[in-house]
Amino acid sequence: MLDQASVGVAAERVTERQLEQRRWTLAQLDEEQIRFVDAFPPTLELDLRGGRMLLACHPVPSSYDAILLPSTPEDEFRALLDGCDADVIAGGHVHLQFLRRHGDTLWVNPGNAGLSYHHEQDEDDFRFDPWAAYALLSTDPPGGLSVDLRRVPVSVEAIVARIEACGMPHAADNAWQWRSPGRATRAAG
Repeated sequence: MLDQASVGVAAERVTERQLEQRRWTLAQLDEEQIRFVDAFPPTLELDLRGGRMLLACHPVPSSYDAILLPSTPEDEFRALLDGCDADVIAGGHVHLQFLRRHGDTLWVNPGNAGLSYHHEQDEDDFRFDPWAAYALLSTDPPGGLSVDLRRVPVSVEAIVARIEACGMPHAADNAWQWRSPGRATRAAG
């Protein structure tokens, strides 16, 4: 969001709508808030005790924009994680919960607490999921490890009301994407 130069080199197609929403989002932040977000480290390591480590990153440690999905071919998946020796890698970017193995490493996408969706949808009927998604990682020395993928329902109508009231560009389309099929008609324009 903060790096304009990265917009043109993203792994995914960036639309004019996304650029308008990016500009609007940045206009909502003051300089202190922008500095706060800009100070986020690209990766974070957490000691899981017992000689194990968690590495958190956006999608993968080597790339902020890589696309890693359950359907990503194994050779591409392995290439994106080569050189990572963490016991658990928590990555995101695609807003979809799933787990995959890479040798002795468990890669987990916890989902997204604010905007969950299935990445591989038809653009013309793209919808957001009516839940917050997250993962709970538990360790039990001397070697136990569990990952629970969780989903908690959210109030779609409360989200839609905030979207419609906030003044963001394309609010009507964004609100429509939150409503489940058959519940609402898409607004024109």
